[in-house]
Amino acid sequence: MQSQPILLVGLWVEDGEPHGSSARFRHLPDLMDSQGFTLATVHASQVDARATAAAPPLGIILSGSRHCLGEDCALDDFAEIAALLAALPSVPVLGICFGHQYLNVLAGGRVERFGVYREDPDFPIQHRGHPLFAGLPDPCKVAEDHGQRVAEPGAGYKVIARSDDGIEAVEHADLPRIGVQFHPEYWPRQRAPHGERVLRNWLGSVVRHRAK
Repeated sequence: MQSQPILLVGLWVEDGEPHGSSARFRHLPDLMDSQGFTLATVHASQVDARATAAAPPLGIILSGSRHCLGEDCALDDFAEIAALLAALPSVPVLGICFGHQYLNVLAGGRVERFGVYREDPDFPIQHRGHPLFAGLPDPCKVAEDHGQRVAEPGAGYKVIARSDDGIEAVEHADLPRIGVQFHPEYWPRQRAPHGERVLRNWLGSVVRHRAK
């Protein structure tokens, strides 16, 4: 078992839902345990960047959210998250949905509404064989639940997956940071659990990064 945890930073805003117990992540600890990791969870409102940087996690997951950047929230609302990322540039980060959008906007990218609300557990995307999707067909099907999308990637990010809706995943050229528009943690809703494979592949990249 890895001595340092994977840190899940909860950006969700659901009323009445205790911080750290989002139902969509209830099966994630078992997945982490099966891969030799532990999972620690903290809500964005409780992040202490200085304390976390003093004892860095092995990796960071930025969750999805009902927030919409530029509408009901802004980058300044997540100043501690920005400080944490700035303090830990070598720690692998996976941004999921809103977390993906946040990473891009933080780096100067742009998000937009795209006319529909995409809610589909088996939505096809094209990845062209990127390692995050190792073992999956191309196209593969992922779980979507969002109304905004990244229109322009942030500085340093390159697109690694697309769909008819636009950008589905990005990777930073210099930092170990990946953002995905879809929800890999929704794999129990899928006909085939492609999201689980994506998460396993990301955890594998965390191990490889640590070994460098």
